[in-house]
Amino acid sequence: KEAEKRNVQLVFSGCSSQFSSVERGEMFKFFCKRYGAVMLKDIQRQSYKEEKEITKNLAYGNVGEAIDKLAASGGIIWASNSDEAYAKLIRTWANDRVNFPGASSAIIAHTNDEVKVLNELARQVRKERGEIEEKEFLCETSRGKVFVSKGDLIEFRKNDKELGATNGLVGELVEAKE
Repeated sequence: KEAEKRNVQLVFSGCSSQFSSVERGEMFKFFCKRYGAVMLKDIQRQSYKEEKEITKNLAYGNVGEAIDKLAASGGIIWASNSDEAYAKLIRTWANDRVNFPGASSAIIAHTNDEVKVLNELARQVRKERGEIEEKEFLCETSRGKVFVSKGDLIEFRKNDKELGATNGLVGELVEAKE
């Protein structure tokens, strides 16, 4: 009513297939049914035909087809157990660091325990390559005890005005003393 009174056009953007908000119910679906909707079909973000097909399959709820195509292209790597999955993930990460120098990457894990295991495996690779020093220092963190070495990348998990660090800031350990 307010938009009509002020002669303004409202444009809502979203996906009616997504889970609706608990408090607001299915307002987006209601507006789409009542006032009509337009679907965007031209995919801009992906460059390759296969990637566009996978994206369309996901958008239309054809998750099985999307997963099959991702697996066929090497985008999903299957493992029989956690140890095998960790090893394959770290091997892929390590190879990508060599094949795509300067590119950034992220390893995402489900639990803090998995993060700890994956961080330690990644540190081993970096040690073997001489990217970090052999000498380790035991440090107490908000997530428990960890070993760090000169060359390690450290992520700050909260703001610290005294250090001038903000949550999420990443830095390289350049010097350490006992």
